[in-house]
This record gives sequence, C-alpha cells and structure tokens, in this order.
Amino acid sequence: MTKYLIICLVLFSSIILYSCKVTTPNSTPNSTPNNESESTNTGKPPKEFTEEEFANMMSEPFINKKFSLFNNFFPNPHLVKQMDPDNFGELSHSEINTNFINPLKERFKANYDKIINEMNEEGIKGISFNSYEVEDVYNKENMPKVLSVKLNHSGDKTASIPITFIEKEKQWYIFEILHSTDIFK
Repeated sequence: MTKYLIICLVLFSSIILYSCKVTTPNSTPNSTPNNESESTNTGKPPKEFTEEEFANMMSEPFINKKFSLFNNFFPNPHLVKQMDPDNFGELSHSEINTNFINPLKERFKANYDKIINEMNEEGIKGISFNSYEVEDVYNKENMPKVLSVKLNHSGDKTASIPITFIEKEKQWYIFEILHSTDIFK
C-alpha cells in the first residue's frame, strides 16, 4: 500500500465508522452550541509544546466551550505535502484546503458540537483536565497517534475524548475526534 492509502485509511476509517452518528442538520459553519464566532487558522504551525502541554491545550476547548482554541492546530497544506509528497506534492494549497483540510475541519467541528451538546443536555459543568494517554497504533513516521484527553466531571467521574494527532518537530496538528457520543455517560 502506498503511504497515501495508509494515511487516507487512518484518517477516514474513523469517519466512516462514525459518519452515521455525526449529523449536522441546519448547521452552518459558524453555528456552535454557544454561538461563538470563529477565527480563521493562520496557517502557521503551533509553537513548541511538550506532550502534556499539548494534551492540556486539547482539553481547553471543551472546558471553555470555545472551538476556536483548536484553530491553530489543524494541518496546513505545507504539512500535508510534507506527510505525503508523492500524492499531494503537485496539488496547490487551494486544492489541498478544498479537498482535504476543510472537510477535515468540518467533521472535527461536527464531532466537537456533538460533545458540547451532550455536555449541555446532561448538565455537565465544572469540568477540568485530569490526565491523558497517547497510543501509537501504527508506530510509523507520518502516521497519526491517538491522544485520549481525560476530563474530570460531576464530582468523581472521568470522561475520555480521543483525538488523532501528529507531532512534527515538536509542533502538533489534530485530525479527528474519534468518538463523540456518550462521552459523559
């Protein structure tokens, strides 16, 4: 299998598995559960962070119900080309954004909204960062890993939110929330 097929398999297998669970009827790009307006991704990679700092940062959008905190962690065309130059090297940045990055962000946002809606429906308040785990499923370069962000809630309960990411030279990029239902049950 080419690297492209492996990357696509990793990125889109979770989408296929959870696509029946992710629906966004009547949603618009700016419709968030708390009507937050979004800033755009600057395209600049995030600065250097430790793994623990990164995990803590991935908890903040859920704690503060502020999706825009994710914006600088989405991949950019440069990263996509770096990950798979054979298949993306000849594409323009616009083509990569339109066909890969924008749909990825939309799926991530839909899953995020599902989690925030569940928090609101269940009356979950006062959540805080507990811990994290990283699973390197493929143990290969240029392949995403899974970060499970553990959040305290409702006194003594813990919820886990799995997010795929890649770290390149101490810079961190997110791809997918792998599970977005029954997080707080």
